[in-house]
Amino acid sequence: MNKPVAFFSMVMSALFVALGIMIPLRPRGMFASLPQYTLILMGVLLVAYGIFRFFRAYKMINKKD
Repeated sequence: MNKPVAFFSMVMSALFVALGIMIPLRPRGMFASLPQYTLILMGVLLVAYGIFRFFRAYKMINKKD
């Protein structure tokens, strides 16, 4: 993975974290049919995946050649 792809991956990981935070705090009516625990679980999974992607991209950027 080259550095521009790693930077794009870092940006995408930040978006995953932001989406994971926004889903449980959604506006009224959005995802109305899902129970609250499902929304919290989706948010936690998205935040964890975003953190995982971020550290993987960070490792690629700082890799010793």
